[in-house]
Amino acid sequence: MITLLFICLTIPLIILLAYLYKVSKVMRRIKTKGKLNINSWMRMTRAERYAIDEEEKKDSFKRKKMLLNQIRKEYKNLSQSKHK
Repeated sequence: MITLLFICLTIPLIILLAYLYKVSKVMRRIKTKGKLNINSWMRMTRAERYAIDEEEKKDSFKRKKMLLNQIRKEYKNLSQSKHK
């Protein structure tokens, strides 16, 4: 009875620790995204490469959107100053 309870508690704990290790491994790779070389990129799984690529796309989109908004504001200010 006690061994069954021990096994039932140990297996989920081992699975949880393995999952946390895998997540931390991926997060370490994401943090060093600027330092990736071709060998480390190819050693990653397809899902890991996809996740890093998606993060880079999101960052790029945010930067482009901010730049476009800044250009629009500057253009608006210039056009308003010319009309005065």
